[in-house]
Amino acid sequence: MKKLKIMEWNINQRSHRGINNIPYFVADTINRSDADIVVLTEFAKVNNHDYFINSLSRYNVFYNSKDKDKDGKNINTLLIAVKNSLHVTVIHEIEIDDNNPNFLRIDIKVDSKPFTIIGTRVRIKYLYEN
Repeated sequence: MKKLKIMEWNINQRSHRGINNIPYFVADTINRSDADIVVLTEFAKVNNHDYFINSLSRYNVFYNSKDKDKDGKNINTLLIAVKNSLHVTVIHEIEIDDNNPNFLRIDIKVDSKPFTIIGTRVRIKYLYEN
């Protein structure tokens, strides 16, 4: 079976703290790493989200669909990027509420064999003062 290079990174978006952009070095580092699979935790759909996703043009990119809390503020989620050369067969997301972990599963085929990627992010509620 082909060896896969996998990168996992907590990019520490802290969406609740007003960080409005994904640092540009994140996409640069991912692209330079040439990883086959990338799992990002603490990913938030912030101002430069489209630029960030477009910067990962060699990847199919998937992330949790719930990206806002009940007050409309960004929330941290998961992102899984899979190189375009790998065949994605299933995308599965468990719907979450504000008290449950994020969960994202991507099934791919590598040398005609199934391979499952599971990203999880445990959510811990803190009370922050404005």
